[in-house]
Amino acid sequence: MASFQQRIFPAGVCVGISTCLVGEPIRYDGGHKRDDRLVDELSERVRLVPVCPEMELGLGAPREPMDLYGNPENPRLVTSTSGADLTEKMNIWSDARVGELRHEPVQGFVLKSKSPSCGLSSAKIYEPDGVRFQLGMGLFARRFMQTALWVPVAEESHLQSEAAVAAFLERVGTMVQYSADVDTASGVGAIVAFHSRHKYQLLAHNERVYRQMGPLVANAKTIIEKEGRASVVNAYRALLFEALNTPITVNAHVNTLQHIAGYFKQQLNETEKQKLQNAIHDFRRGTETLHAPLQLLQQNVEKFKNNYLAAQTYLYPYR
Repeated sequence: MASFQQRIFPAGVCVGISTCLVGEPIRYDGGHKRDDRLVDELSERVRLVPVCPEMELGLGAPREPMDLYGNPENPRLVTSTSGADLTEKMNIWSDARVGELRHEPVQGFVLKSKSPSCGLSSAKIYEPDGVRFQLGMGLFARRFMQTALWVPVAEESHLQSEAAVAAFLERVGTMVQYSADVDTASGVGAIVAFHSRHKYQLLAHNERVYRQMGPLVANAKTIIEKEGRASVVNAYRALLFEALNTPITVNAHVNTLQHIAGYFKQQLNETEKQKLQNAIHDFRRGTETLHAPLQLLQQNVEKFKNNYLAAQTYLYPYR
């Protein structure tokens, strides 16, 4: 049985990344924004595919700075000195590049924050006065998000801890595993099996969405007969993506840990039960990491040979 953090991450996964983050001197000022820790952590699990919209558009480095203006839902990309409008050129290039990345296939993307092309939620979009602004999405990021619907995306500014990187890779690994397990299968068996293995992971992320998934899986055979298998596969994928995009809170972890602990209430003695409850309580208070209660639960899974829990991705996640 695999131990904590040793579930095999899906092989051959590709994750796009803004090129400046890997250390290439391609920013407008000729510099870079290499993030050693982030790049090293990601490279241990995935193959990185660097992408720089400005450089690949042919603008060179160093180059004239540019900013976004106008409607945050459809901003214009304009150079700061000459006033050249690069919006259409960037959008056309982005559509073509996203198509290439989908065939790579890129199964996750780490974008440079604040960039007018790559910013996910932090790009400044100025009003006509050039002073007031709102925060929004860069042009390439928007095109990618509109096309690569089920690909996990994050800004590097949100991946500044080991836990944040692990959570991002969990999202990537789970979406990849769903495609591998379900897309090329037939009938309902693969969907049922996937849902069963990921029960507590999904419960921890978003209980509301998890409750929506149950009826979909239960009625999958009937839906397939009426609407075809793709209908169920895609509906479940959408709910899976929504659930995974909900960060797991401490309270949600505690709720999930208690659910799993309930499997052993007839098997543990009072001392063992108290030890487990103390670990969960200490995690809730912030005096212990999640690893402590998880490790105790894993030990009980192995001790009592609980095959159902041994398959749960919450206990043995994609890392």
